[in-house]
Amino acid sequence: MRHNPLPKKKSKLPPLGKALIAAKVLLEVRDEKLDGKEAGALLRREVGLQWTVLTAAQYLTGKEAMGALDSLAAHWSDGDWTKRQMVEAVLFANLFCAQAHPKGSAMSAGTLVPAFKPGGEFGNLLQELQARADGLVPDAKPHRSCR
Repeated sequence: MRHNPLPKKKSKLPPLGKALIAAKVLLEVRDEKLDGKEAGALLRREVGLQWTVLTAAQYLTGKEAMGALDSLAAHWSDGDWTKRQMVEAVLFANLFCAQAHPKGSAMSAGTLVPAFKPGGEFGNLLQELQARADGLVPDAKPHRSCR
């Protein structure tokens, strides 16, 4: 086995720490409280690796991050942040990784990402909700998850 002269860098944070930072930053970018450059700098400073907003979203779609966030107590909070918001960040990360690429390619191999692509369970529901919001489906039956 060859020796790698460039050892793999590891984050100084445990999985829960990385997941919390990734979730908070992703939501702040979505809500336009941080721009991409600020978010990238914050992620690199806090996580200790060359993370970007895309890296944070990809991490949140993975088993390690979802497992770490699942470990939080139901009523967990950190200042103004709640577990519900952390779950919202995971959902947003899956949607982002499923639909943000201009050619339609998934940007993550996360197990939930395919469900968020157009034609996937959540992708179809989102398209229906968007059409309803735009007034394009006035007489549509509610999605089966809403019945």
